[in-house]
Amino acid sequence: MSDRANYWNSVYGFKMSAMKETGPIKEADVDVIPSSAVVATRALVAEIDHGTTTPAALDFSSPFVVQATQDATIHALLGYFDVAFSCVQATPGPSREDLESAVYADGTVTPKALWKQPESSMGGFTTGPHGTPTHWKQTVFVLREPIVAAAGDELHGHFTCKKSTTNPRELDLEITYFHVPAAMKDQPELARQNAICQKYQLR
Repeated sequence: MSDRANYWNSVYGFKMSAMKETGPIKEADVDVIPSSAVVATRALVAEIDHGTTTPAALDFSSPFVVQATQDATIHALLGYFDVAFSCVQATPGPSREDLESAVYADGTVTPKALWKQPESSMGGFTTGPHGTPTHWKQTVFVLREPIVAAAGDELHGHFTCKKSTTNPRELDLEITYFHVPAAMKDQPELARQNAICQKYQLR
């Protein structure tokens, strides 16, 4: 991930850092990222019931908090989706809390909300780095400035996703984020003044 983020700093010996704003910083990348590169917890930013959702509801904005699980330099945020199937239409879908505490095994996802249903009505998969790679891969949001974090530090932010106004097959994404050291967890608002806002396109 470090190589991806710093690629333009030296291209065959030439400094081309000016390209960063029109390269990975502006356009979100799609790639398979190994689970060993993940150094923080995950956060759910959207829950979509395909049986009841509307086109307008696919534009969303959501706060998030992730925590560093080890001392590391964070170069990017990853986006991916999990899918849970159920043939019991009368049964509500899994809640936000259930999805956040899902149990993963061999690339599958089993939300607790579905555990009480017959096994034949359950199913699903993940496109995350902890599961079997799929053709959807993961979305990589390279950060403008890497974040040096210690285990227990948090990254607070807001994720906004909207359909592009110029191309309905593209997404306009905005991520606002700021680093909250473990010692400042009780006063995250003090770190908010250093918030960074980045805009991405997903083609």
